[in-house]
Amino acid sequence: MNIKDEIKALKEQKNAVILAHYYVADEIQEIADYVGDSFALSKTAATLPNPIRFDSAHPSSYILKRQGQILRLMKLVPKFPPEEPTGSKKKKK
Repeated sequence: MNIKDEIKALKEQKNAVILAHYYVADEIQEIADYVGDSFALSKTAATLPNPIRFDSAHPSSYILKRQGQILRLMKLVPKFPPEEPTGSKKKKK
């Protein structure tokens, strides 16, 4: 079994898709599912199904940890516009 056959077998086993730029070697373009420029490949990648499923009802430990970090940082951000202290009023001229 040569390297191309191994890659194709692994691609099928992992249900993967290979995207290749026009400027990569011809050998890579031969095994790629899609060949194009950056813009075309990014549009293609955006429409491919995502094998990783996110479940908002059961977030991962990473998501929960990151949520806590973001909430702590948000408490440090000052409110805008700044609130005037109670009891101080602007004087009319």
